[in-house]
Amino acid sequence: MVIIGLFVTMLQIKSSSNDYKNQINDLEKELQGQREVENVVALTKEFIEKSSVGQQKDLLTGSAKEMYEKALANKGISEDEHLENESSLEDVNIINVFSERNENNSITSYAMYQSIYEMNPNSDTEVSQRIVSFSLTATWDKTKDGYKVSDYKIDLLKDSLDDYLLKEMSENNG
Repeated sequence: MVIIGLFVTMLQIKSSSNDYKNQINDLEKELQGQREVENVVALTKEFIEKSSVGQQKDLLTGSAKEMYEKALANKGISEDEHLENESSLEDVNIINVFSERNENNSITSYAMYQSIYEMNPNSDTEVSQRIVSFSLTATWDKTKDGYKVSDYKIDLLKDSLDDYLLKEMSENNG
């Protein structure tokens, strides 16, 4: 009887040990997943910076990369010419970025940001900067080179030039 009791106790200890190991493995997987999501937040910020000047190609994969290359071809410019284009972009102000893991193991990021453009310094208008607000939704897939954007959508939320033009129109019509 004592031997059977000891045997049962040993089985329970072994079972508890396996349960703890499984819990630890699950927690490690969850932690790794959270680290990946945090990494995508940083990549989203990089994507915003690069896409604001048209240099996001290295962060694209699949159909997003194909659309980027097609857009360049439609404009009739090479990648090198595209990268040389100067922009009046002064700054990018990232307001908020949030990412979450999807059921298919991709990660979707959401962001709001502003692009601040230099206006013509020779202009006699009272507007010295143009501030354009955007929202971004991007789907990130894990590739052999890390996470890359497979699909994205950038929506225009507000353009400060619109307010100025409306004011000018009302003053000219009034």
